[in-house]
Amino acid sequence: MKKLFYLTLTTVTATLVFMVSQIVSSQPCPVNKPCPVAVPCPCETNKPCPVTAPCPCPANVPCPCQNPASSDHAISDALNSQPCFKTFSMLLQKADMSSILRGKGPYTVFAPTDEAFCKLPKGTVESLLCPENKCKLEKLLRYHIITEAVPCSELTCLKKVRTSEGQCITIEPKGGKLIINCCAEVLQGDICTKNGKIYTIDTVLMP
Repeated sequence: MKKLFYLTLTTVTATLVFMVSQIVSSQPCPVNKPCPVAVPCPCETNKPCPVTAPCPCPANVPCPCQNPASSDHAISDALNSQPCFKTFSMLLQKADMSSILRGKGPYTVFAPTDEAFCKLPKGTVESLLCPENKCKLEKLLRYHIITEAVPCSELTCLKKVRTSEGQCITIEPKGGKLIINCCAEVLQGDICTKNGKIYTIDTVLMP
């Protein structure tokens, strides 16, 4: 009889221990303590985790981190595809320079909008289209081109940069804006193409 009692007691004890262990294992992790489970780090390689870096450009100058859109086309074709560069693209074609901006490069182009050309004195564009002024037109266009791809992060650190025309242009971050030659504001920066960069400006640069 005693033996049967001890066997029953042992069985009950074992059952209680099992039940308690199940209850404990199903409870959530204690507050402020990590779960006893190995959770793999998302960065399983030696490379650092991706971090979104702040844009180095002035606040209102879109850069790749703010404007991820880019083009697989060459600079000439990228300009032709945008309706705001009709005048600039037409002048490049008249000066036989479109093919240059389809070349290997790299180039950086400060592209004036159609509105920028409207700021010029009346008759200026028509005068540039005259055959006898082709050299003057080419000089003007080359003044908007740099023979290297300059990202926005570098451009803001430069004070001067030499153009394809031979003269330098000045660059000045001012009041959250990027100003070229003290007159032209960069409206959109660091537009990527397969052979360089495009910066949209609101004023034509005059050599």
